Amino acid sequence: MELTTSRRTAHLQMTRAVSPVATHALARGSSSCSRQVMLASRHRAVFAAALCVVAFVTGAANAKRTVPGSVEPVTVHGVTYSAPATAMGFVVAFDASSGRELWRQRIYQVRVDPSLERDVQDVFITSLTLRGGSLVIANEHGERYALDLATRKVTRESDRHT
Repeated sequence: MELTTSRRTAHLQMTRAVSPVATHALARGSSSCSRQVMLASRHRAVFAAALCVVAFVTGAANAKRTVPGSVEPVTVHGVTYSAPATAMGFVVAFDASSGRELWRQRIYQVRVDPSLERDVQDVFITSLTLRGGSLVIANEHGERYALDLATRKVTRESDRHT
């Protein structure tokens, strides 16, 4: 089926398969330009298919992770401590009656390698537990930290001598 000149031009502009000069030449009916356009489109399709295969084989297509589960907040003496997924590695303290944020404390920092996808490097808090005057925090890597609620000092559980 032969495309009319205006439809051919519109199609080329939508797919951005060729430069504006080639688009103009094809719109005028240049057959050699038409072959170049078709070859460029085929090369682009082959390249895109090759990228998909590489992504699938290397696992990059499956790198996206699901949203982490919610962490049950802990309330002590009118203060609610939570670990929102939007504040990765932080514990946030709220006034239990008003809901006003009192403070937030970094528990650990996630080092991000810019050459890898961000979402597979995220490390979320998985649990908060009260133990004495401390909040014990566990993350997806199995690391445990203690947050002293009076001083807000953070210690890694393996570093504690208890």
